[in-house]
Amino acid sequence: MKWKELSRNDVVFYKAIGILLIVTHNFMHWLPGPKEMEFNFEPTSFFEFLAFVVEQPERLIQVLLSYLGHFGVQIFIFISAYGLTKKFLLGAPRYQGFIFSRLLSIYPSFLLAIFFWAVVKANYDYGWLAPIKYLYWNLEGLIYKVTLLSNFFESQRLNLVGPWWFISFIFQFYLVFPLMFLVLKRFQSRGLLLITCAAFVALYSTGGTVAGVSLSYTVVGHLPEFCLGMYLASKDQKSMSFSRGYLVAAIVVFVVGNVWPELWYFTHLSFLIVLLFLFNAIVPKLSNVSLMGRSLFFIGGLSMYLFLVNGFLRKPFVKYAIADDTWWSALRYCVISLLLSIIVAILLSKAEVLVRWISARALAKLSLRRSHD
Repeated sequence: MKWKELSRNDVVFYKAIGILLIVTHNFMHWLPGPKEMEFNFEPTSFFEFLAFVVEQPERLIQVLLSYLGHFGVQIFIFISAYGLTKKFLLGAPRYQGFIFSRLLSIYPSFLLAIFFWAVVKANYDYGWLAPIKYLYWNLEGLIYKVTLLSNFFESQRLNLVGPWWFISFIFQFYLVFPLMFLVLKRFQSRGLLLITCAAFVALYSTGGTVAGVSLSYTVVGHLPEFCLGMYLASKDQKSMSFSRGYLVAAIVVFVVGNVWPELWYFTHLSFLIVLLFLFNAIVPKLSNVSLMGRSLFFIGGLSMYLFLVNGFLRKPFVKYAIADDTWWSALRYCVISLLLSIIVAILLSKAEVLVRWISARALAKLSLRRSHD
């Protein structure tokens, strides 16, 4: 694999494929079949996965997405680290300004997604104020989510909307990124390697849990993937080639890590390397001109909104797929759920643009009044 700098289009395509993996996984893993080992080591899941592949090959797509689709998260971890590192290579970020800008990038869409969630989930037997009632009845969980603290409490990690665990997680990375960036600038690759080793030592020595907090839900459990993104971003100006030996080694580590607990902590990083080899071969062949390329580019642009809404739109379609219990129904209802999620994601993106425009107008008027006073 010859690594080259990712263009803006490349990043959008990476996001598109990553979010499609995530959304379809979020649907498929509710159906009968093997469950992923995203947060915990469960070796029986791997053998169940192999059994389904051999005994029910017609369900191959369903099974692959259920067991492996969650690794789309690793793509977003990588892209986040890669993009931020590229952005600040010529000048380190100022901590307060950086954190504030990250808050502004997350909160408007997240708060609107919470409103959409309440509108969808509310029981309208209570009238048109049902969404407000629904928000009130889930106030405790919402406080944990909005304050970005939910991942530190076992009962709240996947509460309300499971995929929203990522919001708290990614903001933890924003909090530590400026510090990691300073380490990179001062110690180059050795600094990132030290952070990676420290993360693995922390995982091994604690068994992945500290004071009841699962490190897999925190930035600590995924520092190696972040470091890989930062490393490749810092080396973009150099010609870099990775032999197939790296790919083979990554596959071996991933497979063995599914049955050997000592290597399980390496599975997220190893499968990310596998995906990077795969994406490096596929993405350069995509074009904004082709129908597939245009579709993926559109989906990549909606990735954040798709991530926010898919978790609370899938439930009725999951029920239909379970009731039918056929490979065809699983694919059909998954696609329908995806299409609905895309429609709602578009509405969410338009709503965010409107809210930002109204806010900007209000601030402009307020500033004008103050200047006259």
